[in-house]
Amino acid sequence: YDPEAARALLDEAGYVDTDGDGVREDPRSGRPLSLLMPASDETTGAVDAGRLIVGYLKEIGIEVRLQPASDAKMNDYWTTGDFDMYIWYWSGDPDPDYQLWVFTSGQCGSWSDGCWSDPTYDRLYEQQRSTFDREERREIVFDMQRYVYEQLPGIVLAYPNSLAAYRNDRFTGWKPVPAGDGYLIGGYNYNSLLTLRPVEGAARRSSPGLPPWAWAAGIVVAAGAVALVAMRGRRSARDDA
Repeated sequence: YDPEAARALLDEAGYVDTDGDGVREDPRSGRPLSLLMPASDETTGAVDAGRLIVGYLKEIGIEVRLQPASDAKMNDYWTTGDFDMYIWYWSGDPDPDYQLWVFTSGQCGSWSDGCWSDPTYDRLYEQQRSTFDREERREIVFDMQRYVYEQLPGIVLAYPNSLAAYRNDRFTGWKPVPAGDGYLIGGYNYNSLLTLRPVEGAARRSSPGLPPWAWAAGIVVAAGAVALVAMRGRRSARDDA
């Protein structure tokens, strides 16, 4: 974080504040350097992060118009491309291929929100997709992650924890994916829904709440709804293709 260095880079590029209003102007058009930044008000911390960014960029002479928006409206911004930058979220699968695919050149105008195109990255993507050697693929995937961080088609602000409530006193067979600390029912992990079984004797316990079969049905429906919303909101283009 070095505001002075940032100001020097902007000065060198010709973005200077010619009228003294605190906002730099584009040297070609003369228009103020004013950026539209939608932020999802349904994503925890997105709007707060946006307010911080507004303040940081104001210090170096860039105006940012923060626009809190619902996820439905964020989809509209994404589809039309009517934004300069935005704050939203991505949730990946247990297997990294989908998230890696999003950044490929072929997704410009579709899932690649920043329309990044890089032949080196595309080549690495095809390599990890075609190898049958698990360790070789692992190293290629790590190389791709490092490359994305270096080239900055997007900036990762945070990795929030994804929380899920579940009843291990009523059901057994929960299978996190990846193994260990992975998703139980989120992150497109359906394994638990195929292996869940009622705990023996749980049905005979007296409880003012719902019977065990209703809990199981509720868990299945809830998990299905989460997957459906996510797939419809962020994956419909790939499914239609």
